[in-house]
Amino acid sequence: RDSIQGLIEQGRHFRQQAFDACIARAKEDNTIEGIAKMSRREAQAVVERKMAAYLCGNCNVVFCGGKAECTANTSEEAPAEHKIVLCPGCAWKKATGGGSRCTKHGASCAIFKCDSCCSIATYDCRGTHSCARCHNGYWITHRH
Repeated sequence: RDSIQGLIEQGRHFRQQAFDACIARAKEDNTIEGIAKMSRREAQAVVERKMAAYLCGNCNVVFCGGKAECTANTSEEAPAEHKIVLCPGCAWKKATGGGSRCTKHGASCAIFKCDSCCSIATYDCRGTHSCARCHNGYWITHRH
């Protein structure tokens, strides 16, 4: 019985971490309009419906990967359950292996290029960087 109670408590803790990470990201990116004016219960319901949280495959930190609809729309070569998802901090460390990036400010101040067209990226969905045009599906509907 203690082990079941422990698992329930772990689930609650994970859910709280996921909510905290996702609401912070939603406020920072202005992803959910009017979230600052919502009650906590209202905000939690909207965040749980619209945002996606992940557990870093390297450091086990819970982080927000962006909007849930972005995750659903990504077409990847490997199924999601086989792909190791990294938090921004671990992804930044992995990407800076050569040391050519700013280690003082890190990923939160970095400017990324769009993974599809090399324009300035304005979206970061689960580590995929996109400009507004590519994020909104331009390349999907305009393939040759």
